[in-house]
Amino acid sequence: MDHAGPQTLGALLATRSALGDADALVLPGRRVGYGDLNAAARRWAKAFMALGIVPGDHVGLLFNTCTTFVEAMFGAAMAGAAVVPCNARYQPAELAYLIENADIAALVTDGAPDGAVDFLSRLRLALPTLAAAGAGVGLHLPEAPRLRALVATGRVGERGVAAAEDILAAGDRVPDDDLDARIAAVQPEQTAIILYTSGTTANPKGCLITHRAMIGNARALAKRYGIDAGDRFWSPLPMFHIAGILPLTGAIERCAAYLTIPNFEAGMALDMLSRERATHAYPCFVTIMQDLINHPRFGDVDLSRVRLMNSNLAVQPPWIADAIAKAMPQAVQVGTYGLTE
Repeated sequence: MDHAGPQTLGALLATRSALGDADALVLPGRRVGYGDLNAAARRWAKAFMALGIVPGDHVGLLFNTCTTFVEAMFGAAMAGAAVVPCNARYQPAELAYLIENADIAALVTDGAPDGAVDFLSRLRLALPTLAAAGAGVGLHLPEAPRLRALVATGRVGERGVAAAEDILAAGDRVPDDDLDARIAAVQPEQTAIILYTSGTTANPKGCLITHRAMIGNARALAKRYGIDAGDRFWSPLPMFHIAGILPLTGAIERCAAYLTIPNFEAGMALDMLSRERATHAYPCFVTIMQDLINHPRFGDVDLSRVRLMNSNLAVQPPWIADAIAKAMPQAVQVGTYGLTE
């Protein structure tokens, strides 16, 4: 395994900030360059420091796929915290278990319902005593004794919830030198990510993944997939999953752009693959593959720039393999086996 280069998530993004306006992250209607992504992550890191987050604390992130998730994830890593990505599909009982079991000290979520999910409503059901809390900072909840802060973007004035704008403004007063020292102090063997498994036979278990392991695996994936600087890696998989975080980290390690969508919709996906000139595609699952192929515009979309697709054709129905081979004869088709842990 190649161990050259930065060995912590915060140092990795800080190094890549020299790429400036080059695309780091692209979502429908939103494009973030490397310089802006680093600046946003630093602002979140300072906000966490202002909240009293210290190295070794656990920071939970409850979002659908969005730029804020990525910014806050790298920000928490810069501050020395371990990031706990929360499954956006979790129901209140599952969230209650996760928050308590993962010893989450601060939880950041999307406070603006998007029509599909209202995270704050779920959290109020998961944390019954939150309704009696005055502020979102300095929490003392019997059901989540380690949780000290609940922060929400997009909404203010909620009981028991701190507005992200206020927390970020407080962080602006943290000196840059203090943050730089915090980033430099993070060690590769510290826990970077705590990802919960599916819990098929019992409650989900948290997998502790170090900075070295995350970056090493991402680097190996990028090397094996032949991702180069300026490439454009498309994935529709949720950001809270290892299959979202790992290729994202691999793309950043290789100075490439990571292209993604908040929720899978075949037409939107095909438009992005073509418009953004994707060089790598990561659909992985049969349900995604068949929706892409069955879309009426599939045959008209230019997929000629895709050099490699993680299609897992060995476990796909033959008609899917035939359609993919016909649409992308130039692409190398690969299959990947992986584990959260």
